Amino acid sequence: MSVIQANGHPETLSRLQIDGAKNDTAAIRLLIINLMPDKKAAEYQLMAILHQVPYKVSLTFAYINAPESTNPAYYTCQSYYDRASDSSAHEFDGLIVTGAPLEHLSFEAVHYSKELRMLLDRFQVIPYRLFICWGALFALHHSFSVQKKVLPTKLTGVYRYEVTAPHPLTAGLAPSYVIPQSRHATVDDKDLSELIILSRHDQLGADLITTPDSRDTFMLGHLEYETDTLKKEYIRDRQRYPHAEKPSHYFPDDNSDLQPVNQWAGHAEQFYTNWLRLIKDKTS
Repeated sequence: MSVIQANGHPETLSRLQIDGAKNDTAAIRLLIINLMPDKKAAEYQLMAILHQVPYKVSLTFAYINAPESTNPAYYTCQSYYDRASDSSAHEFDGLIVTGAPLEHLSFEAVHYSKELRMLLDRFQVIPYRLFICWGALFALHHSFSVQKKVLPTKLTGVYRYEVTAPHPLTAGLAPSYVIPQSRHATVDDKDLSELIILSRHDQLGADLITTPDSRDTFMLGHLEYETDTLKKEYIRDRQRYPHAEKPSHYFPDDNSDLQPVNQWAGHAEQFYTNWLRLIKDKTS
């Protein structure tokens, strides 16, 4: 078992047989700011992947002070999390900031944008940081003034991205990998001149981006997704919008009545192993 300690929801810990109190000073210490509406599902997805990597990992999930939603159900996990503003950056080896379904809003219109910017500045001293989906868009804008581009329709489905540069983060992924995408915005390659694009799709642009020193990594897709996550999102979206786009390259024969097959689990484990190896090499 790779995750030896975590402070997530008790049901998640029980499901994965993770100790909520055990400590090991040799473990890689990760702080995870979970911004997803369904925090319980998001924490399980990340824990399940990190439970498969060949490194001992200690996870601290955190929430931000500013209100994220008026829906009480949004805060199911908050009582089990630490407050991000109380977390000491020097206690952690890595930081993960999840996505959030906020691409339709300007960054300034997000309730907690001011606090999140403050936290990103405070947590610059954490050796390695990973930003996922909207978290990546936000961090790219905050650190490099990269503007997000709102897409005409939601990008949803499983896509194959070509590895464009040899790098420790893409070891074992070349020449290509598949990854679920679920977002309403993207970035323009021409705005990433200060960064290294590690993978891209001919029509969709970049997916995996990193800084020259590899300390900050930005992933626009969702390697952490479970097999049926896109299906659940599609059912939810259809309830709201009858003409919601069906996830591409996901359902067998493009038939939403059939159970999708997970094509990315091995790639997910490989990427997170690579990222944690960077951290381990730095902190050993």
